[in-house]
Amino acid sequence: MKIDAFCHIMPRPYYDRFFTLDETVHPANLRKRVANIPCLVDMDVRFAQMDEFGDYRQLINICAPPVEDLGSPEISRQMARIGNEALAELVRSHPDRFAGFCACVPMDDTGAAVAELEYATRQLGAVGAQIYTHVHGEAMDAARFDPFYAAAARSGSLVQVHPCRSSAWADYPTSSGRATRSGGPSDGSTTCRPSWPGSCSPGCWSATRTSSC
Repeated sequence: MKIDAFCHIMPRPYYDRFFTLDETVHPANLRKRVANIPCLVDMDVRFAQMDEFGDYRQLINICAPPVEDLGSPEISRQMARIGNEALAELVRSHPDRFAGFCACVPMDDTGAAVAELEYATRQLGAVGAQIYTHVHGEAMDAARFDPFYAAAARSGSLVQVHPCRSSAWADYPTSSGRATRSGGPSDGSTTCRPSWPGSCSPGCWSATRTSSC
């Protein structure tokens, strides 16, 4: 059995809502990209591709951009909930295809991100969450995100870190000369189990490098 641990997808309910959002730079960019990647949305196409790999399943998450780039904090909360419920339904409906999912969390509202992580893991069966290396330019290790990492550590949740960079900077706009927990500019995605003070062990991260698809 091969399990691909970092696979992007765009469930149909999320896709449909996404195309009703106001036209901003991030949705506009993804609308163009999605049109050329049918396996993000069309499960028949996706399953046909998966069949080429034999005994193979995927751990799925929502494709970029992060929900916080889609609009207001209210929009990001709505899109996270739509995405997570749709991801859970895909896993329930196709257990032979999908080994589980990592939740979408609205990191522009830390309290809402904690609430969504708890809802997704406790009620929907998520194994953890996917986040990005920055939130509107603010690095993922900013102190205001600590409650989210603490919640992930308490629940033993996986945290998948998606790189979010440009040709001008690595991982976040102020990263020049500064270390980042997700690795350097050449690194791909990272899968982590956070260990927070007061949780299972000292330190900040134990990480396993994965490939993204």
